[in-house]
This record gives sequence, structure tokens and C-alpha cells, in this order.
Amino acid sequence: MGLPGLSKGRADRLYASRRSAMLGYARNRPSPSLVGAIHPNPPTIGAVINPSAISGGQTWAAINSGTGAISLSWCTVYGATGPIQFGASFPDSQFVTWTSHTRPVGIQRVPVRIRFWFDGTQLEVRFGMYNLTGNPQIFVDGMYVAAPSIGTTSPHDAYLPITFADRRPRLIEIRTASAFGGVRTGPLDTVWPVAAAPKPRCILLGDSYTDQSSSTGGLQGYGNHFADVMGWPDTWLSGVGGSGFLNDGQGVKLGTRLQNDCLDQAPDVVGVLMGHNDASGSAGVITAAAADVFARIRAALPDAYLFVTGPLFQGSNLGATYAPVENAVFAAATGYADTMISTASPFWITGSGRAGATTGSGNADLYVVADGVHYTDAGHAYFGRRLAESLSTAIGL
Repeated sequence: MGLPGLSKGRADRLYASRRSAMLGYARNRPSPSLVGAIHPNPPTIGAVINPSAISGGQTWAAINSGTGAISLSWCTVYGATGPIQFGASFPDSQFVTWTSHTRPVGIQRVPVRIRFWFDGTQLEVRFGMYNLTGNPQIFVDGMYVAAPSIGTTSPHDAYLPITFADRRPRLIEIRTASAFGGVRTGPLDTVWPVAAAPKPRCILLGDSYTDQSSSTGGLQGYGNHFADVMGWPDTWLSGVGGSGFLNDGQGVKLGTRLQNDCLDQAPDVVGVLMGHNDASGSAGVITAAAADVFARIRAALPDAYLFVTGPLFQGSNLGATYAPVENAVFAAATGYADTMISTASPFWITGSGRAGATTGSGNADLYVVADGVHYTDAGHAYFGRRLAESLSTAIGL
């Protein structure tokens, strides 16, 4: 492949190296039959409580109560850098949150995966409940257990009790965008961190479809499904609602947040899933803005595998609107992207229906929420899996 500023031979060698690395990442892919598996013998998960119900237990805190320092050496966190202390006064001072991605409005929050080994029977996870999007998801030994409700108001400091029928080492994963306070265990129980995330670090750059702020997706968004199918736990979801190559949306277009959200984080794989909010722009202006983004990614991350998709949208009836946007983006990506994945040829979302206004024709009846724009949980699952398989096919995994 050619690349501006490089000889064709040099560009082709870089592409071959990136593709070779991607083939190496294939060892992380789980068996498709295991992705999304439900735990056959799940623990008992109770309603949130305060105070803790564990007598004489141990605390594995996110914030050291004596020094106020962040203390997460007992676990491993994927999906963001940080964290920072959530607030200065109690109980906010007992929690952490992650802010490595640009969030121009509202509470700074980034969905993360918190993993640790647990040997015991009594476990309580401490959350701060601050009207954050999506309830946490609990996984045990890689299998889904539950997405229990932790509420959104009172008490603001709560423990989620998880009880196992027997004692043995188990891999615990908590996916959350909520303020996190750590865990408590029984007096004889132990926790310890898992190994650092295997490569690759993958960052998905997008709009509200990636942020999931306007959908029912919450932590059920396509990014997590994509990461599960690929076997890439260190997948970061960087989406800002309303944003695009041209559109500022909530105050920051992609080019403005690219350094902070992507380049500074040294990813091995970058996915750009933008363009929905740029449909009012002319093709030439979209291409110029997108080309600037792709050039910066390639200059800063010459060894990173870059894939670009067409815009995410809500039905094939809008193909006349979004297919030209895809063409403009792909024109910009030529010479920079390793893979381009069309969402409009063929259409991934078909028909013109939505929840509450179905048409009986096309998967939009199932995959688009009542707002007529964003995706349902089922739509996110579909899109994430299809994205993973399309990328895998493109690189020959």
C-alpha cells in the first residue's frame, strides 16, 4: 500500500509488519462458543447494602483511608488510564473514577474492566451511586453472571454482596462506569491481581454509538462485544455524543480530542467509527478533515493497525444520506488505513423500523431504539460481533 511521505516499498513493509502483529493477536481470540457464555453455577448476588454485612472482614480499598492515596495494586484495570479520586469530601473521597477520555459535559466517567483473583466465599463490591449510565456487569471465570442494579440515588455509598457456595480461586471481572470503592472479603479470604492485559491495546474512536450515552446499551455497547469476540480486554471506548470529523457535538470534534484520547495512549490498534454527525457537510470538507485525522494517527503511531468503518446509522432507508459520507471518509483513509469496513455496502442495519414503530421488514425493528437513531442492546451485540468478524476476515484471522 502507498503512504504519503513514504516510498511504496517502505509503506508496504510497514503494512506487512502491522498485519503480522495482528495475526499474532489472534491467539487471544476465544472459541466463539464461549463468547457471551452464562455461568452455569452463578454466585448469589444480593441487593446493595450499607454498611457492610461481613463481620471481621478485610477491605481491599480503592483509596487508602489513612493516606488518601489511590491503592489498586490488588487488582488490574483495563480500558483506561488513571484513575483519579472522585471527590474531596466523604463519601466521594472513598471512590475513584477514570477520565483518560475526553468527556466535555457531565460526570467524567469511562467504562473499565476491573479484574482480580478471589479465593473465598464472601465478596462485597463497593460502588458510589451517582446517576451513572449502566449497571455494573459481573463475570466469574470469564462467564457472565449478572448486571445487578445498584440504583442511582441513595445510599450513595453501597456494597453489592456476592456469595459463593464453596471456596476456591476464581477470576472476577467487574465492568463498570460507576465510581468504584474497592471490595470487602471474609476474614479468611484473599484477592490478588491478574497479569497485565495481553496485547493489543485497542482504542475505538466514535460518537454516541460508541459512548452509548443516548441508547439503552450502557455497558452492553458494541465495544464490549467487539472486545469479547476478539479476545482483547484492553479495548478502550472513546465516544463523544454528537461529535464527528466536522461536528463538535458536545464541544469537541475528533481532531480536537485525538491527542488525548488516542495518540497519548500508545494503542496497538485504532478503530475510527465516525461520520454519522457529519452528513450535512460536503464530501470535500469531510474528506479533508478526516484525512487530517488519519495522517496524524499514522504519523504518531506508524506501527499501529488502523481500521476505519463507514458511519453508524439506523436503517437502509437512509443510505442516500450516509453512503456519500462513507465514500468521503474512505477517500480520506486511502493510503493511511490498513482496513476499511463498509457499513453501507451491504447495509448492516436494514429497513426503517424501530422499537415502538416496527415495519415488519428489516432488522431495524429489533436493533434501533425508540429514538429512531441509536441501537438496542441486541443491536449493539449484533454490531459488535459483526465488526469483529469483518475485521478478522479482512486481516485473515
